[in-house]
Amino acid sequence: MLFLRKQRECRKNRAAALDAKRNLAEQRKFAVGACETTASIQGFKLSGLTWIDSPGLHSKTGENGGLAQDYVDAADLILYPMSSSQPGRKTDLEEIADLLQKGKRVEVVITRCDMTDVDVNDAGELVSQLVMKSEEDRKEQSDHVYKEIVKQKQRDDQLEVLTVSVRYAEEHDDNSAELEKSGMNALFRKLTKLTQSEGVRLKEKTPGK
Repeated sequence: MLFLRKQRECRKNRAAALDAKRNLAEQRKFAVGACETTASIQGFKLSGLTWIDSPGLHSKTGENGGLAQDYVDAADLILYPMSSSQPGRKTDLEEIADLLQKGKRVEVVITRCDMTDVDVNDAGELVSQLVMKSEEDRKEQSDHVYKEIVKQKQRDDQLEVLTVSVRYAEEHDDNSAELEKSGMNALFRKLTKLTQSEGVRLKEKTPGK
């Protein structure tokens, strides 16, 4: 999971999405793997915000699970990723529903929404390229996860399930149209909107800061 923690002294930066794009390739150390990739708590600062990357609450390492819970309690926003190969696992759905019941702001992100397409070129050679899963397949997965979460928790109009491929975005970071297809632009726009709106609320609570 990825947690966002606001710093009271920071000024909200409207270039947050652009900064995030520029840092996309540099943040490979926060990669998503087939198993538990994040073996320890990691963090970085971006656009005046502190981001914490951690294993899930049900980490195989008890200490990590406890630390993750501490960060959950303090987080202003939680990014909850789940793989497109296994979206909507029971443990994930229960965990998300529990976080929402506690009043936490959760953004659910289905990752690895890509596939390898194999074709034959004019020379008769097999060529492969990474392509995004179809919009229909991505929407079906997104709708399924949303409905399953709502089954366990009262409907939440703020809840949205996004579908992305970081790998596809990395391969097409110089092509705006393809970057849009990756779903990462939509995620950046959502995060920018959320952090800016939260920043206004924070400023109202701390005038003159």
